[in-house]
Amino acid sequence: MLGEDGVVLSRLDRSPYQKLLIELAGPERFLIDLYTNPKPVEKLMQVIGLRQDDQLALALDSEAAFIWMDG
Repeated sequence: MLGEDGVVLSRLDRSPYQKLLIELAGPERFLIDLYTNPKPVEKLMQVIGLRQDDQLALALDSEAAFIWMDG
């Protein structure tokens, strides 16, 4: 709808590790869980990563002239 009148900005999410550490669990809870019971934490990071792969595929399939991922 913007045509030649603007730029649409969007961002892709943080890595699964960063998402848990910063947004979902916080550093203390995340690191304690990762150390004491890593399998569920690793599984959750894997699932988050798979969903992010889907997001990236959509971005790559779009007609966007540029895709920028700040990391």
